[in-house]
Amino acid sequence: MLALSIYEQPLNERMRLMMRLESMFSQMRLFNQAKDYYEIQLFLDALFDVLDFLHRYEIRSELIKELQRYKALLNREDSEYRPTPCSSDTLESEIEQHLASIHNINFNLISALRENELFNSLRQRNFHKSGNCLFEVPAYQFWLGHRNSEGRAFLTDCYERFLPIEHCVELILHLVRTGNEEVQTSCDDAIFVKTLDSRRTNQMIRIHMPEGVDTFPRVSGDKHRFAIRFMRQDSPIDRAYQINTPVTFGLQICAA
Repeated sequence: MLALSIYEQPLNERMRLMMRLESMFSQMRLFNQAKDYYEIQLFLDALFDVLDFLHRYEIRSELIKELQRYKALLNREDSEYRPTPCSSDTLESEIEQHLASIHNINFNLISALRENELFNSLRQRNFHKSGNCLFEVPAYQFWLGHRNSEGRAFLTDCYERFLPIEHCVELILHLVRTGNEEVQTSCDDAIFVKTLDSRRTNQMIRIHMPEGVDTFPRVSGDKHRFAIRFMRQDSPIDRAYQINTPVTFGLQICAA
């Protein structure tokens, strides 16, 4: 479940990629056993997004590089990186297992989904933002209406082909999120600016807001420097505006 009181901002392109994949996989996991048409559509939307990402990015290479980097950090005595709550030995063993799984993953099974004729018809309509109305893709309507128990397991089979990738993404984001402690921070005028340590790999900013507050953070910046502006939006139809009163929050600078 999402922690809605924690706001996260990636600080580099690799983290953006990982966090987007995490979101897509969460949607696939939630709806891979769907029976309702609209829930199936949510599963397929996420599936097509993941397939597009895997086509555009060298995901295997990105995962391996990041896992190997954290493995090296765990073995460095002078490293400031201190993940919790697991021991370094436990995490190193887990990293080794995930490196083996991502090396051995059969991408041909995933590529086969891109060649599925029905999926190609649906993906093309998704790409053009025209939706997947049943009258436009009668084969889809037929498939929905004639799925037996084997057909219902098809979505789960599609999802399970991605599990080694999903588990690697989960581990990397766990290593990022748990490697640095939350520090209580405040600013007088609802603006907080900080320059980051350029000697470290700055991955993500996490802002922990107290429950029940009526403000939210808006973050801008990169791996060198960032600014947080605290905003308020009285209702969804109103424009958000920056406040000018003191704010106390928890700040996690996830770096290694």
